[in-house]
Amino acid sequence: MLAVGAAAFAVAAFVAWNGFRTGATPVRVPPTTLVVAVLVSAGVLYMGWTVRQLKKGKRRDVSPQRALRTVQLAQACAYAGAVLAGAYGGYVLPLLPDWGHEPRRDAAIAAGVVALGGLVMTAAGIIAEHWCRVDPMDDDPDGPGSVAGPVAH
Repeated sequence: MLAVGAAAFAVAAFVAWNGFRTGATPVRVPPTTLVVAVLVSAGVLYMGWTVRQLKKGKRRDVSPQRALRTVQLAQACAYAGAVLAGAYGGYVLPLLPDWGHEPRRDAAIAAGVVALGGLVMTAAGIIAEHWCRVDPMDDDPDGPGSVAGPVAH
């Protein structure tokens, strides 16, 4: 997973850097991008925490489908965060030489902050996925780490 995320980050950074290094007028970075990244990160961490509590036997109201969807959402969050961080990080690089020009500096700061938000998304996805990981040594279908519980025949 980390290799794919790193590749997504690198490709997005290269594409953004290559697209904006021509010296064109910087595009305004919407402030809602950071807000959405933080809210998605918080949601993924909360959902991952509920699955973690299920694994520890402290919670029984999480269905196997919800646990599976939480893992999928955590992976998607990690990949989307890597792309977001790479794209906005790549956008910052061509703006750095013009740091003295206030509009470009403001655009670089805004894009840098959103890139950090993408890193937060990536970290939240990785953490939530780790919390959802089932130990391969857990063979007891009714134990505290059980997601499915007893199987009806």
